[in-house]
Amino acid sequence: MNQTEIQKAFSEYDRQVSIRHSRIGCVLAMLLMPLGSFSMDFFVYRDLLWPFFQLRMISALLTGVVLALLFTEWGKQRYRALGMAWYWIPLIAIALLIHQARDPISPYYAGFNLVIIAVGVVLPWTYREILATVVLIIGVYAGIYFFSGMERNLSYLANNLFFLGCTGIIIVTGSLTHSRLRYREFALRYELDQNKRQLEESNQKLKELDQIKGRFFANISHELRTPLTLMISPLETIQRR
Repeated sequence: MNQTEIQKAFSEYDRQVSIRHSRIGCVLAMLLMPLGSFSMDFFVYRDLLWPFFQLRMISALLTGVVLALLFTEWGKQRYRALGMAWYWIPLIAIALLIHQARDPISPYYAGFNLVIIAVGVVLPWTYREILATVVLIIGVYAGIYFFSGMERNLSYLANNLFFLGCTGIIIVTGSLTHSRLRYREFALRYELDQNKRQLEESNQKLKELDQIKGRFFANISHELRTPLTLMISPLETIQRR
C-alpha cells in the first residue's frame, strides 16, 4: 500500500475529525463559561459578579460565532485557525477575569488547566501543536502575573506554574501516544477497506465471467440442438422404412 496515498487519506480524515471535534469544543465552551458565574463568581468574587458575567457572555457569543463559521465552506477550509479560536476565546476571557480580580492567588488559574485538558482531549492534534499551545498558555499566565500590577508572590506563581506544567506534560505525552495509535489504526483500517474493495471487484468480475460462460454454453447448446433435431427426424423415418 502506498504510504503517500494513506497519508493523503489520513489528512482528509483528520480534517473531518478536527472540524467535528471543534464544534463539540465550541458547544462546551459556550455552556461552561456562563455557568462559571453561578458556580464560581457568585461565591468567590460576588462584588464582581455582573462584570464577570458580561465577560463570560461575550466569550460565549464569540465562541458561538466560531461554531457558526465551522458549518460554512469558508470555515471548513480554515478549520485549523477556528480550531484554535474556540479555546483561545475562553482562555483570553479567563486571563481578563484574573486581571480584573487582581488576586495573586486567584483560583481561576485552574481555568488554564481546563483549557489545556480540553485541547488535549477534544482536538485530535499532534503533540507539537498541543505542546506549543501549552507553552503559550503558561506564558499568558506568567505575563498576567508579572504585568497586571498584582502583588507578587513567587511561591504562588511557582506552585501554579508547576501544576500547569504537569498538566501540560501529561496531555502532551498522551497526545504523542494517541496520535501514533490513531494513525496506525487509520492505516490498518484504510488498507482493510482497500483490500475489501478489491475483493468485491474481483468477486464482481467472477460473477460477470460466470454469466458470460453460462450464456456461451447456452448458445452452444442451442446451436447444437437445432441441427441435431433436424437430423433426428429424417433418420427415424429412414430407420422405420
